[in-house]
This record gives sequence, structure tokens and C-alpha cells, in this order.
Amino acid sequence: MPASRMEMSMDIERLSKLMDWMNSTPLSEFEWKDGKEHIKLVKTAAAASDVSVQSSSAPLVPAAPEESGSKEDLVLAPFMGVAHLSPEPDTADYVKPGSKVAEGDTLCTIEAMKIFNAVQAPHAGVVEEVLVKPGEQVSLDQPLFRLVKN
Repeated sequence: MPASRMEMSMDIERLSKLMDWMNSTPLSEFEWKDGKEHIKLVKTAAAASDVSVQSSSAPLVPAAPEESGSKEDLVLAPFMGVAHLSPEPDTADYVKPGSKVAEGDTLCTIEAMKIFNAVQAPHAGVVEEVLVKPGEQVSLDQPLFRLVKN
């Protein structure tokens, strides 16, 4: 196979992986430049609405094997990025252990591709434990908070 055809198939494979990655994130637009290469991906309105997570509740998972009467849940990162526990660097955290929260209250934000996305309380309760540090890189489904239902 000629080198140019091999390079082209590698580029298509890389582009395909980028498209799959983007579809798994809440991003609506992604742009990358490196020397002569320039890639810009934009989701259509229909595709973007399918994966919109801009301010949705984080997924929940039981903190321990199901016990009858257990009201404790972990709030998980809905995607990878940098966790920010306060709205601005020198301001108080959104929540701390002991904070009472209502459903939909912001617990933290996760920065991905210079976009800050709110992680909201999936239910009312009390923050028992903050499991991440400010500025920590978090991965998909990483536990962020231990939230006990009221």
C-alpha cells in the first residue's frame, strides 16, 4: 500500500476515534490544530440534545452493597475533566461535609475543554464527604461526593 494511502487510513481511524469520543461527551463542538492538521467537529442540534449534560444530575451508585434502609449514595463524575469545588479560586466551596443540599443544587463544576459543567445534587440530603480535591483531574464515574438522603 502506498505511504499516502496508509497515512490516510490512519487519519480516518483517528478521526473516527475522535468522533466516538466526542459523542460520549456533552461537548457540542471540538476543534484541534497541530501544524498543518486542523480538525473541527460540530454536533448537530439533534445529536447534541441526545447527549446534553450541561447541568444534569450526576449518576448515582450505592456506596455499599444494597442494605435494607441504606440512604447513602455516591455522586459520580458524569465525564472526565478538572473538578472545581468553588465558583472562583478565592471563594468558598459550593458544599462541604455537613452541608444540606436540595435536589439540583450545584455540588461542584467539572471543566472539560474550557467549558464548566455543573454537577448537581440528584436528591436532597446532607454531604457526608467530599472525595476529591480542588483542581483534581477526575475520570468518568469517579466518586466525587458521599451524599446521604434526608
